[in-house]
Amino acid sequence: MPHLRSTPTPSPSFGLLGGLALAYAATALLCFRLAAPGTNATAVWVPTGLALAAVFRFGPRVWPGIALGAFVANLFQMAPLGLPVLSLLGVALATAAGNTAEALAAGFLVARGSGTQEPFESGSWVLTYIGAAAIASTALGALVGTTAFCTATGHWDAFPTVGLTWWIGDGMGALVVTPLLLTFVRPQIAALPRRTHLEALLAAALLALLWFRICAHPPDRTFILLPLLVLAAVRLGSFYTAALTALLSAMAVGSAVTGGGPFSLEGPASFALLMQQGLLGTLAMTSLALAASVQNRRQIEDDLRNRAIQLAALNALGTSLNAPMDLAARVNAAVDHVAAAVAPDLALISLDEGDPGKQTASARAPGRPRAAPMPDPRVLEACIRNLASREGQAAYLPDLRADTRGPEPSCAEWTSLAALPLRTGGASFGVLGLASLTPRDFQREAVFLETLADQVATGLHNALLHEQLHARAAELEQRVAERTALLREANEDLALAVEHAEAADRAKSAFLAAMSHELRTPLNSVIGFTGVLLGGLLGELSPQQVEPLRIVQRNGRHLLDLINDVLDLSKIEAGEVRFSRQPFDLVQTLREAVEAVAPLAAQKQLALETRFAVETLAWTGDRRRVSQVLLNLLGNAVKFTEQGGVALALALEQEWVRISVQDTGPGIADADLPRLFREFVQLDSGLARRSEGTGLGLALSRRLARLMDGNITVESRLGEGSVFTFTLPLTAPEPAT
Repeated sequence: MPHLRSTPTPSPSFGLLGGLALAYAATALLCFRLAAPGTNATAVWVPTGLALAAVFRFGPRVWPGIALGAFVANLFQMAPLGLPVLSLLGVALATAAGNTAEALAAGFLVARGSGTQEPFESGSWVLTYIGAAAIASTALGALVGTTAFCTATGHWDAFPTVGLTWWIGDGMGALVVTPLLLTFVRPQIAALPRRTHLEALLAAALLALLWFRICAHPPDRTFILLPLLVLAAVRLGSFYTAALTALLSAMAVGSAVTGGGPFSLEGPASFALLMQQGLLGTLAMTSLALAASVQNRRQIEDDLRNRAIQLAALNALGTSLNAPMDLAARVNAAVDHVAAAVAPDLALISLDEGDPGKQTASARAPGRPRAAPMPDPRVLEACIRNLASREGQAAYLPDLRADTRGPEPSCAEWTSLAALPLRTGGASFGVLGLASLTPRDFQREAVFLETLADQVATGLHNALLHEQLHARAAELEQRVAERTALLREANEDLALAVEHAEAADRAKSAFLAAMSHELRTPLNSVIGFTGVLLGGLLGELSPQQVEPLRIVQRNGRHLLDLINDVLDLSKIEAGEVRFSRQPFDLVQTLREAVEAVAPLAAQKQLALETRFAVETLAWTGDRRRVSQVLLNLLGNAVKFTEQGGVALALALEQEWVRISVQDTGPGIADADLPRLFREFVQLDSGLARRSEGTGLGLALSRRLARLMDGNITVESRLGEGSVFTFTLPLTAPEPAT
């Protein structure tokens, strides 16, 4: 039997306190009426048992009800003694304080000694209860009460007798009444087999027969009752043992009142009372301890049997969940095993994931009649889900009708429910629900049920992962097939494109060859003959003839430059450009480039400025290509600058030669800079449209610079001019294409 700790109890209501005070006072006055002749004592002081049961059941906060009931009872009982009012009130208050302290001390000592407020579930706890409540705490109450009584009446000579009978009477109340009230648990009694109830009725009849027939005289025959109570303790359990002890005590008190029974002896009434109390106390202590021990042993045996069944159920469930099957089959197998292991009226598993048809399964416990009417499992599913969502953890409702948390209306057809979330890694993905049409406290099996839920969660989560893995694998396989088909199509398209590109390349090569031969040769002839005519080698020309010939010569050269640029760009794209590697003076090349553009600059009245960091600079590379880039940059600067000047500078920075061309032209807008080095692009400005050009010069120059392991960059501000920087490695690169 587990060691049950008491849980905090709410403050008792005024109705409970008033009812307790009334019951205490009524039973006290009844016991006074049933007292032994010539005394105020009875064999069993019922109010003590009632007060102790209230403290154990409702907690120590019921003390005002005990104190009020005891005060009223003592006030009524001692009023006929003719004591002064203050003395009467004092002794009634003192006695009530003793009765209250007695009950509170019993609750405190038993809780400290056994750690529980249910002391009749174990033999050792019963012994603790006897020592702490029936002996120690009642001695405290008897001492206070007897002292108050003797102080008020002055009969100190009666202190031993009054104190002893008071003490034993209170102790008998604790041994007879308290066990009867605390072991009266209606669901547990209702769950007992019918045979147990019949045996209890038979034992009660036999006990009455023995008392009134065999044990009437003499007292020594009364111990024949002990075997009967021992047999009852072994077979009937704690409640019926306490009930039989209470029945025996009632018969003993009744016999004493009527003057019959084995203790109607001649002599002092207190002696007969002590004899009666001694017998009843011995029988009560023996039977209660034995009944609790037997019940505890049976509970341990049942627990061990149930534990073995539970372990077998967990093993069977684990084996079933590990078998190779799909999610739906695992859900059905899991709910069948849960129903077989727990035996509810209905077990249900509902998942948040998976296909809708596989999300929910329900099953009845084996042996439940299939024809019996059963509420719709779909209604139960909604109820269980709402309960699990509301609680956020395992939730148990032993009685939905008495649940103060407001159960769902859909749950009204059920009596008891349990909702256990299915979790993995702290996240819930479903719920296990158990339902019963009759009262059942699933929380008593909480450890097993939550272990069962954990195992179900693990198995089903693995099944979900397995299905997701298969789904992902199928999806991946489908995607691979689709991508393979797309790749095949792309490869076919690529092969076709390559074929077209090769054809285009062949056509381009043929076109370039034709252009080189068919265009450049005639153009060179046109330019050459125009020069002959302008040179006067064929005779003097009139002024009207000179200007048209110059226009022809200029446009011919422009067209030849265009053709050369297109051819160079085509060769670069085809990887057919070859760079020579010859040493030359880079500074001298810069000066020659400046001299080449000087006439055009002088014509536009522009200043040409040079700033060279060194006088000479030996460099190895393709002089023609370097000169081509320089002439393009200087020519553009002069062409697009209307006033101011152009500056050419050379600087050495670590491993690089930096050649910059700066002009005071119109500048370039930031938005146009990304388009500046594109082929066949001229920036959209009025000046650009007025100037000759194909839009290939800068694109071709940058490509040539990069093929020489250099680069061309630009910095420009609209309206202020531009700076083009041509960088080359200080150490000439190997020949490149």
